[in-house]
Amino acid sequence: ISRIEQTLQHQRERHQQLQTEQTEALKLWEAAQTQLHQVQTRTAELTAEVTDIEPRWQTAQETAAQSQQILEQAEQLLREWQQQWEHFNSETAQAAQQVQVEQTRMQHLEQHIAGINHRIARLEQEQHSIVLPESVDDLLLQIEELQAQHAAGEEELQNILWQLNSQRTQNQTTVRELDTAKSQLQTLRGQRASLEALQEAALGQRKGAVAEWLQQKQWQDKQRLAQLLQVEAGWEAAVETVLSPYLQAVYLDDLTSVETALADLPQGNVSLVAQPHNITTPQTNLPQQTTLLSKVTAPVTLTALLSGVYAVDSLTEALQLIHQLAAHESIVTRAGVWLGNGWLRIAREADAKTGILQRKRELEEINSALEKMTVTVELAEAQREQGQTQLHELEAQRDTRQRQQAEWIAKQAQLKAEQQVKQARINQLQQRAQQINTELQDCLQQLEADQNAIAQAQTNLTQVQEITALHEQQRDELLQTKNNHQAAVDKARLQAGIDHNQVHQYALQLQAAKMQLDNTQQTHTRLEQQLQDLQQKQNALQQVLGEGDAPLLELTEQLETLTTQRTAEEQTLLSARQQLERLEQDLRLLEKQRHEVEQRVASLRNALEQARMAGQALTVRGNTLQEQLAESGHELATILAELPTDAVETVWDERLGQITRKIERLGAINLAAIDEFATQSERKTYLDAQHADLTEALRILEDAMQKIDKETRTRFKETFDKVNANFQALFPALFGGGRASLELVGEDDLLSAGVNVMAQPPGKRNSTIHLLSGGEKALTAVSLVFSFFQLNPAPFCMLDEVDAPLDDANVSRFCRLVQQMSETVQFIFISHNKLAIEMATHLAGVTMKEPGVSRMVAVDIEEAMAMAEAA
Repeated sequence: ISRIEQTLQHQRERHQQLQTEQTEALKLWEAAQTQLHQVQTRTAELTAEVTDIEPRWQTAQETAAQSQQILEQAEQLLREWQQQWEHFNSETAQAAQQVQVEQTRMQHLEQHIAGINHRIARLEQEQHSIVLPESVDDLLLQIEELQAQHAAGEEELQNILWQLNSQRTQNQTTVRELDTAKSQLQTLRGQRASLEALQEAALGQRKGAVAEWLQQKQWQDKQRLAQLLQVEAGWEAAVETVLSPYLQAVYLDDLTSVETALADLPQGNVSLVAQPHNITTPQTNLPQQTTLLSKVTAPVTLTALLSGVYAVDSLTEALQLIHQLAAHESIVTRAGVWLGNGWLRIAREADAKTGILQRKRELEEINSALEKMTVTVELAEAQREQGQTQLHELEAQRDTRQRQQAEWIAKQAQLKAEQQVKQARINQLQQRAQQINTELQDCLQQLEADQNAIAQAQTNLTQVQEITALHEQQRDELLQTKNNHQAAVDKARLQAGIDHNQVHQYALQLQAAKMQLDNTQQTHTRLEQQLQDLQQKQNALQQVLGEGDAPLLELTEQLETLTTQRTAEEQTLLSARQQLERLEQDLRLLEKQRHEVEQRVASLRNALEQARMAGQALTVRGNTLQEQLAESGHELATILAELPTDAVETVWDERLGQITRKIERLGAINLAAIDEFATQSERKTYLDAQHADLTEALRILEDAMQKIDKETRTRFKETFDKVNANFQALFPALFGGGRASLELVGEDDLLSAGVNVMAQPPGKRNSTIHLLSGGEKALTAVSLVFSFFQLNPAPFCMLDEVDAPLDDANVSRFCRLVQQMSETVQFIFISHNKLAIEMATHLAGVTMKEPGVSRMVAVDIEEAMAMAEAA
């Protein structure tokens, strides 16, 4: 159906389009007929116009050629006159130039004569003013004396410096030895503190029920038996094995009064010893054997405790004697093995109560070493202080000697400078006197030569002025001839221009008529071809329109049949689609219900699994807790009965964690902490004093810095204003106008602010100094340097080719400024500029007449000028 409908639509549109094209083709054919008639008429008109213009154009060409010939003849006459005029001007210019040369020469000679007269007067005045200064012998004697003093002082200074370096090396060695001794002393103190703490614990002097009881009975300060014993070296273990129960015993004067005191002892173990009375020595089977009592020295008699105990070196020796012992006798070895007839005892317990006697000996050795080390530290500190004092004294001597040396050097330099200046002045004055005499003779000779030259120049000037008057008469005649020739040329040029324009106008008209005629002929041919093409197109469209009606009727019948079939098929399709939608809706409802049921089942399954896992975890934790209670000897029922009703697990866990962290923070016990605390406290006191001194010194330095900054800002501002004022005055003088200034930029603080140079020469509006030329930059720099120079002038000023980038006008201004300042300052300048060299009163140079050999030469500027003019 769609294809047939599209075909019908296309056929109808095509039929309508053909009809439209046929109508337009007919209109175009009628228009082409009308235009063809108009073109034929225009062609006839243009042919007649071309035939009329061609004779007149040929006549105008002949007239223009005659006018051009007349113009060329008039211009030739004018060119001949121009050659005569140029020759005349050349002769006139030569005469005028000769007049100018003679006048300039006369003016220069007059100026030169005036300069010579002024120079003669100045030289005579200078000759009368030359006075030679006194001799410089006294200055030479003073310089020799200062040199001798300086040599002796230098030798003494070197000796002081050698002593100073030696003392510094010795002080450094002393400081290193003192630091090592202090470190060893601190180590010994720590060892002693640790051993004393262990010894106190071994002797039962720590806090406890027994210590409190002894304190109550005022026996706490009584000495222990171990403190009273002096054992032969190497036998400490043997004595401690035998007397170990009694080493902590408190030594009393008498045991008769302890009955009442023992009644007050609450709990604990205590041993008391006193001087025994009426002790008898039992019979022994080994009278020749050494006893342990002979190895011990004590203020108390130990016969009751060590009676019948023999001392041998080895266990083998003891075993050989064991069968000879009586019932109350025993043998102890050097290693601490104690044995008797039928028994043996050895003590190798690693607790705080073992090694009391050995520890006592170590404490005595450490105390002795501490005393020696303390004396060593005190001596080293005294030596260090003495070395520092000597070092300060040597530094003071060095500073004093260096100041004297500097003063001698400065004085010596000053005297040498005075001697050199005086000697140079004497030589200069003598040389100047000779130069003045020579210059006076030269000036008189030059004056006579200049006067003769002026007379000759006056004669030459008179002759040249007569020739100039004759040239003026010839000039008027030549100008009148020029006017006549110029009028003839203008008239001929005007007529030639009129004829040439007439020829050009006829040529344009003829060319335009021919071009229009060609265009008209081409248009006529094109229109005839267009009429033929339109006639053929109209016949073809008429044939196509006659054949296009038959297919339309057949297509219309096919379209009606297919439309009826489509209506029936669409009704069947609609019914099927409605049934499909109902089935899809039921299916979606069932799917939604199934999804909801699956979600509920999954949720219940997850909850069941979590409950099962939680139950297992609680069972395992309960079993673990029961095992822990059983290991610690507690029963669950008893703990639950005694547990407070308000007990909360989280609170008790938190309390347990706090207690554990407190215990961990305590760390290991440092028995030497008290002594270390005292040492660190002493060091902190020293550091606090040093910090206070440094803080005070820092405050004093900051006050001084503020004072210096304040004074610096004031002086900087005053100096800046003076330099700026000088710069503003010197810049216009050098440039002949304009303005310049200095500006502070960048920072509010004067000490950190930058300085901009603002310079604008006359006639310029530059925004930055970089836009100036090289010469302008040089003049700006000269004005700024001279501004600084005026602030603090020096006796001499050296200028090295400052005028190199300047032109003659700027060099003249520069020279005037130098001449003004030369009244107070002597300038020494290097230059290649003629104007600057003429400014100098003394000229010196370097020549290399021979290769590799330079020589100084002096040149008299005025004499050199005279020689140049004479040449």
